[in-house]
Amino acid sequence: MVFRYDDVSEVSSTEIERRLVGIFRARGIACTFAVVPFAMRKQGGSDRQEEAPLGDEKARFLREGIESGTVDVALHGHSHQYLPLSVTGGVHSEFISLPLGDQRQKIAEGKAYLKRVLGVEVRTFVPPNNAYDAQTLEALVDAGIPCLSAARDGETLPETTLKYLPTTLNSLYDLEAAVAMARKSRGGSRLVAVLLHEWAFTEFRRTDSSGHEYAARPMEFETFCGILDRLLEQKDVAIRSVAQCIEDSDDLSAKRLLANRPIECAPAWICAVFSRGVYLSTGEAQRARLRYWAATVLFYALVLAGAGAGAYGAARWVRRRSALVLGFGTVGTLLGLAAVVGWVFRDGRVHPRGAVAIVVSLGATAGLLAAAAPKRCRMSAQSAKTVQEHS
Repeated sequence: MVFRYDDVSEVSSTEIERRLVGIFRARGIACTFAVVPFAMRKQGGSDRQEEAPLGDEKARFLREGIESGTVDVALHGHSHQYLPLSVTGGVHSEFISLPLGDQRQKIAEGKAYLKRVLGVEVRTFVPPNNAYDAQTLEALVDAGIPCLSAARDGETLPETTLKYLPTTLNSLYDLEAAVAMARKSRGGSRLVAVLLHEWAFTEFRRTDSSGHEYAARPMEFETFCGILDRLLEQKDVAIRSVAQCIEDSDDLSAKRLLANRPIECAPAWICAVFSRGVYLSTGEAQRARLRYWAATVLFYALVLAGAGAGAYGAARWVRRRSALVLGFGTVGTLLGLAAVVGWVFRDGRVHPRGAVAIVVSLGATAGLLAAAAPKRCRMSAQSAKTVQEHS
C-alpha cells in the first residue's frame, strides 16, 4: 500500500502536513509528498500570478521528515499552473501539448531546486492533475527521473526503463474495502495506492470560487489513524512510499500499467477490481481484462437485443395504425443515432453512459428497420408468386 499526498508547496497548509507526518512517523511508516517547487498563490489557476517558491520554513519541515524516513519527496510539476484549456484539449494540465524543450526545462528546474533546498535527488514525478503526454515521459527520461506516478489511464513509453506507479483510490472511506478486494485477488503483488490532499481531512476546510467543497466526504484524523492501525495489524499489508517500491524492485513496468488500464466503455460493476482501487500484477490483470471484456460484450449484446426487441414491438403496433408515422419515426431514430454518436465521441473517449446510449440507439434503429422490412418482403414474395402463376 502507498499513500501519496499531493500539492505540498509554499502556499499549502503546513499544519495539516505536520499532523500527517506525525501520524506516519508514530507508526514507523512513510508517505510520498508530491512537492510543487514554484507554486502559484492560487494553485491550479490558468491566469498568470505571483510565484511562491518553496521557502525556508516549509523546506526545513520537509527536511526533518526526510531525515526521519517519514517523507519521500516527489516532484509535482513546476508551478502547478494550468495551461489554457484550448491548448490542452479541455484537460487541466501544466504539461499536455507543451513543446518537449519547455517540458524538459520545467522538470529540470524543479528537480534542481528541490535538490538544492531539500538535499534530495528526486526519483518520482507527479504531473499536476495526473495529466501528461508522451513528451512528458521523454522529458523524465532525459532528466534521469525513473518513476512516474499519475493515474492508470495515461500514456507509456514501453521501450524505456521508466517505471509507473499510479494511484488507484481517491477516497479514504473506500480504503479498507480496496484492501479486502486485493486480498481476494490471486497471484503476484497487488497494490493499493491512495491519493490524498489537504482537503481530504475535516481539519482543513477550503472552498473553490463556486463555494463547493473540494472533498465530498472529508475524514477526521482520528478516524484515519484508526484505519491505519487496523491495516498495520494485518500481516499481509505493508505500507511503503513510492521510493521504497522502486527500491524493492516491484513490477512497475509499462506492461503492468497497460494491463491495469480500466476498460472505459465497461460499467464499473463489471470491472470490480479495477474500479475498487486495486493495482493487480501484470499476469493477473491481463487475465482479468479478458474476463471483463467478455462480460462487457455480453452486457452490450443484451442491451442491444432488448432495445431492438422493444423498438420492433412498438414499431409493429404503430405500423398497424399509420405507416407514415412509422416512416417519420424511423428517420428520426436514424438522425438521433447520428447525434448520439457525435455527442459520445466528441472528446475521443467512450464512457459507459455514452456506450449504452449508442447501443440503445443502434438497437432501436435495427428494430424499427426490421419492423418495416417484413411488409416489403411479403410484397416481393407475392409479386414473385404472381409472376410464376402467369408463366
